[in-house]
Amino acid sequence: MNTSLPRPIARAFAGLPAAAIAAFVVSLFASVATAWAQTAPARPPGQAPAGDAKDVTVLSAFEVTDQSGLGYRATRTLAGAGIATEIRDLPSSISVLNREFMDDLMVTNIEELSKFFMSGEFEPAPEASISSGGAVRMRGIPTGNLRDGIYHPAILDSHAIDRVEILRGPNGFLYTGAGAGGNPNQVTKQAVLKDTQTVRFVFGSYNLRRAELDVNRVVTNTERHKLAVRTSLAFQAADGWANHSARKFQGGMLTVNYRPFGGKTNINAVWDYGKDMVIMTPKILSDQYSTSERTGATTAYTVTTGGRTLFPALGTVYDTVGQRRTSGTNLALSDRSFIKPETNFRGPDAYNDTWNTSHGLTVDHRFTEALSLQLTARQMEVRKVTRTTIGSSQASIYKDTNPTLPNGANNPYFGEYYNEYVNREYYFKEPTTYYRAAAVYELKLPFTTQRIIGSMHYHIYDPNFLSFSEFVDPRSANFRGAFIDATTLAAYRANLTTQNNNRFYRRFYLRDGDAAHITNAAVVPGQSRYLRDITADGNDGRLYWRDYWNKGGSIGATGTYFKERLHSFVGWRSDSFERQTGGLFYNVAQDNPSASRQPAQFSSLDFTLPSHPRQNPGTNVRGDSVNYGLVFHAFKFLSFYANYAESVSLNVAAGGTGLIPGSTIPSPKGFGEDYGVRWLFLDGAIESNWTYYTNNRTAGAAIPANVSRDELALLFTGINPDATDSQTVSPKGIEFDTIINLTRNLRLIWNYSSNKLSNTDRYPVLNSVRADARTKGFATPLTDAFLATVPEGTPSAGFTKIRSNLVASYRFSSGPLKNFSVGGGAQYRDVTYKGNFDLNRDGVAEEIWGPGYTVVNLMFGYRTRVRDRPVDLGLNISNVLDKEYFRATALSTGAWGEERNFRLSVRVDL
Repeated sequence: MNTSLPRPIARAFAGLPAAAIAAFVVSLFASVATAWAQTAPARPPGQAPAGDAKDVTVLSAFEVTDQSGLGYRATRTLAGAGIATEIRDLPSSISVLNREFMDDLMVTNIEELSKFFMSGEFEPAPEASISSGGAVRMRGIPTGNLRDGIYHPAILDSHAIDRVEILRGPNGFLYTGAGAGGNPNQVTKQAVLKDTQTVRFVFGSYNLRRAELDVNRVVTNTERHKLAVRTSLAFQAADGWANHSARKFQGGMLTVNYRPFGGKTNINAVWDYGKDMVIMTPKILSDQYSTSERTGATTAYTVTTGGRTLFPALGTVYDTVGQRRTSGTNLALSDRSFIKPETNFRGPDAYNDTWNTSHGLTVDHRFTEALSLQLTARQMEVRKVTRTTIGSSQASIYKDTNPTLPNGANNPYFGEYYNEYVNREYYFKEPTTYYRAAAVYELKLPFTTQRIIGSMHYHIYDPNFLSFSEFVDPRSANFRGAFIDATTLAAYRANLTTQNNNRFYRRFYLRDGDAAHITNAAVVPGQSRYLRDITADGNDGRLYWRDYWNKGGSIGATGTYFKERLHSFVGWRSDSFERQTGGLFYNVAQDNPSASRQPAQFSSLDFTLPSHPRQNPGTNVRGDSVNYGLVFHAFKFLSFYANYAESVSLNVAAGGTGLIPGSTIPSPKGFGEDYGVRWLFLDGAIESNWTYYTNNRTAGAAIPANVSRDELALLFTGINPDATDSQTVSPKGIEFDTIINLTRNLRLIWNYSSNKLSNTDRYPVLNSVRADARTKGFATPLTDAFLATVPEGTPSAGFTKIRSNLVASYRFSSGPLKNFSVGGGAQYRDVTYKGNFDLNRDGVAEEIWGPGYTVVNLMFGYRTRVRDRPVDLGLNISNVLDKEYFRATALSTGAWGEERNFRLSVRVDL
């Protein structure tokens, strides 16, 4: 019964580009072998040799290159205006984490780097079924993840990333859907006109083994033609801090830079592939037993909350319908003595696998000294296969209060605590195509210089997913009811109900532990079977023809006045969102284990119905946003700036039918103001930015199904049970960002942010419907209970008041410690809002906050030469004091922090 269950990858996503990768590896190692045979000139470790005079190239207006020798400091960015601009000349709040910073921290993906972001980081989502790239919370507001300025629904490995530009606050001029809190933009490496080759090995806690290879070759470098090629490879295998958890990554990137016509044209081509195989860590479970322990009250399992349940430690299956189930506060269980953080009932088959492919072409051309044009084309695709858990008991711990088993025998687990769930597989695919044309014209007048920027873009997404869950085997005598073999709406909905009544559960008692032979997900022959889960599609079928388009354009200008003492930026952008969806239904009566796992495939068991046609006309929503700001350089060392910006988030809900007849769901919109001071001392050796901001975002707010479908839809005709409402999220606070590079041996970065966030004008439509119900004498207990949990003025769950990060390093250049380096830092987090709950049972729901914490880190390094090759050795110890902490995301859950761990790196410049 407990046989190992292989991941259904081969049949799900066949045809991976193995041949292309093999050719890539062969050519790459050939170039490395050639490089090793050459004589390496003496140079400081980690620094490329200087180029000849012919290497000097006039950069494109759309190009920012690596600025070596500046430590952690970056002076130019594309984030802000869409063209290369000095950061100190922009009114936007921008910080950059460069490659040197990433290498010192030994980060392996962008989620790890986000722990050092200013005013935000990736949300802890250890069991996310379909990752949006890891939801990023900036200034307390969830936002999207970008790659080279394009939305990207995956967390990227660090090997192919040159830097991360963190744009704080709204900036709709640059990015469609930019949240009011800002966006992190991951910038891909590019080929450069220097021959370099670096190999790096990283070892560490949890059996971490990682290898990276980065090779850049100049193919030709003449006055008329310049061509460079760069490749990056990475491999990683590691266990995780939790039982069963692991990560295995393989990835490769190839990028080409060609500059013909004497450098007037700049062509960049990139191809990137990554395969990220993860066994997930567990989330924190919640209490669903303490109320029953206090009052003795329990409820009975029904056919929708219980059923055929595997007790894996006993090797038996029982029907739990009619058995008693406890209840509790539903607060997260953060007591490590009750359940250890490493306990992982999701087991060895809790995979979350991602395939990421991307290829693109960018062409810049400088027609005159004043006029430049850029054309961009990019195709990306993210595919995911995830096994997660569902069921009303999957997120909590219960207590078994049944003295006997369903067969009447004594219950060996009477009084024991347990967790139970149903296994579900997700198959997700999202191809993306992006086109952009941009132009910049430099207009010089006697009193000002204006760089006028215009662009047009076209962006199409086609997300799709399928769900498969474990059910009672329809061929067994234990199956309740029967599927109807018909392609009608009535048959589909009847089959959906039948599936809800036949879920196959697995129960895990704390006392039995989480060994692989207990927690593996292998089906039980004759008892369980994986079927297409139409309950995930809903009563109206699976949303199909989900491709949607974003079209629009922007125009703006950056200006300088009074001998560049005053800088301005003004911009306007317009976006549209279009789609034509329809319902697709599935005949589960004919489902079989060989059914296709391809999300975009229209199978022989899928069917359409005239009652749910494709939209005609489709949804078409448009939104505009404006940006404007000023920077005043009062002195060489002191600047002031002010900025106002907006952003419109056009999403799948925008333009849809609202809760009440005749209403539509609006597009979430962000707007805000930033005011700041920038200090610059010793020619940039010390740089500090101080910012005060106030932002607002009118966003969608979900209405629970028991309110809209089970109560309001029964009282009023025309209620849309799938609609969302809105609320206004308003953060305001201060930010400090300081970078110090006094010498080449000393580098430091410190940031601090304090934030006050409140949600106001919450659920206005729902409140109006409740008011209407009261005037008509209708009771709305479910609506009343829900609205009581979302009072005015409270923060959002997962919001952290204060956060600060410090990283510093010093390398000795003389004396007995010559070539040694020492450093470290800390990550401080203040309390985190979890939600409102009546903890003392006085009738008032108080604000509940999770505790803050400080994590201290150390870094050591040594620089030497081996066979005349520069070698850097590094040792990082994270959480050196072994602080026990967790990150709360809601009242009921969160994620444990990692214990003390280390990483050791060896870097060789070949």
